[in-house]
Amino acid sequence: TQYPPPTMSLSPRGHVGTGTNVTIRCQSTYGATFVLHKAGSSVPIRRQDVDRGDTATFVLPGVTPSDAGTYGCSYRPRGFPFASSRRSPAVTLE
Repeated sequence: TQYPPPTMSLSPRGHVGTGTNVTIRCQSTYGATFVLHKAGSSVPIRRQDVDRGDTATFVLPGVTPSDAGTYGCSYRPRGFPFASSRRSPAVTLE
């Protein structure tokens, strides 16, 4: 079974100043555990279990230039802990 990728949003958008808190949201009606990936990192950088609702919220507090890059998220569907969705289209933090 192919699970559709989650949708992903970044706020604030555009150029983000150092020290800003950045919020990344991943949303899917199938999702139970959401995983946040950063390009260039072999392991997921964050993971969040969602018991209610369909959205995971990842906060990157006080971002620095090292946080700049491309992010994507995927999820594990409820009841299928070994399955994984395709990754969301990437968002870029500048």
